[in-house]
Amino acid sequence: MSHSPPAAPRIDLAALRHQLLTPLNHIVGYSEMLLEDGEAQGFDSAQQNLVRIRETARDMVRTVQSSLVPHPGKRGEKIVAELRYQLAAPLHAILQALGAVTGENRKGVNLADVLKIGRAAAELLSFAAGAAPAHPGAPPRRHAAPQTGKKWRTGRILVVDDNRRNRELLARQLRRIGHQVTEASSGSEALQMLVQSTQDLVLLDMLMPKLDGFQVLERIKNDPQCAGTPVIVLSALNEVPGVIRCLEIGAEDYLFKPVDPALLAARIQTSLERKALREAGQGRAAELEQIRARLQAAENRLALVLRATRGTLWEWDPKTNRVISAAREEPLDRALARVHPDDRERVRAAAERAMEKGAAFHCEFRALRRGGVRWMRCDGFAEHGRMIGVTIESAPPAKDRPPLCRSPKRKRAPPAGTAARSLPARL
Repeated sequence: MSHSPPAAPRIDLAALRHQLLTPLNHIVGYSEMLLEDGEAQGFDSAQQNLVRIRETARDMVRTVQSSLVPHPGKRGEKIVAELRYQLAAPLHAILQALGAVTGENRKGVNLADVLKIGRAAAELLSFAAGAAPAHPGAPPRRHAAPQTGKKWRTGRILVVDDNRRNRELLARQLRRIGHQVTEASSGSEALQMLVQSTQDLVLLDMLMPKLDGFQVLERIKNDPQCAGTPVIVLSALNEVPGVIRCLEIGAEDYLFKPVDPALLAARIQTSLERKALREAGQGRAAELEQIRARLQAAENRLALVLRATRGTLWEWDPKTNRVISAAREEPLDRALARVHPDDRERVRAAAERAMEKGAAFHCEFRALRRGGVRWMRCDGFAEHGRMIGVTIESAPPAKDRPPLCRSPKRKRAPPAGTAARSLPARL
């Protein structure tokens, strides 16, 4: 029995708006506190950058509030995609200003508050770069309440027995309490059904021709696709060694025939509860791994920001082949036009190679400036199909540095009388 994949959850624009406004309010609040703390020191460049951060964040708040509302004829995915694009440039401006604040080395600046602004901005930049929201509008997960009375957890159950009457009786009992039942008359048929459809539990008869219960159980537990499906063995053989062997192979439970319907229903309920808890634990582990990856990406961005005191933070999207920074948004070719002609292809190849391998990007090159040629260094990393990095001015490599000019050594004058003594006496 095949099951169609679940439909993608509808995007809850109100929930997403709340999720994005939280870090934006953090940026506004912490920048205001830093401005209040620095009033006694005068309106210096650090204060100017904090004002720029606060006002940019306030503009973004208005953008989020006006954008994340239902629009007739426009799908939620389209609204979110447009908002990602609108937030990218102002976020780079905030991070650029934040890098300038950290580079001031001004006494009295609360570095912990500055880092909180950076983490909030990095979280928003992750959303702008294409990361899925932590909760895209799906209802929050709730732990299932304990089942009591006749209210049972239902599931898809495969009944495997070579006796037709046994199968029909068991199937009727299970359907009466709400289970979906599929029947298999042999071990090979059961294995084929498990591959073709998803089952929540297997009721397996032990005595069957060709493939007996032991063999079927071993094949189920050795197949990665089916190993997580719980199996309850039903057998007329009241033999302890057989019970032990089934449990060692991986059976969830072992019941002797004739099976009491109430006892069977209770054992099925317990098995389904255990399976649900295992799957919930696996889902939680995957969710925690995604959170860890997002935090690591945010820390990587923050590390770039803190190194960008005198540099430029940028983002390259290979799909559109455009580079976004706080100052401009332009095609990659135009950005590379400021690179020395002899270094352009090397820089492009290094960036494409890092993007293809998902590796860190490091490159030194010469840039064309009004005052002449300057050596620059780029550091970045790939994430969500994009590359984010920082470009800073650097010293030229040792092989390209001009040799140091040394003054010729002066010969020391000989002590008085030395020259006269070294000359031969004249006749």
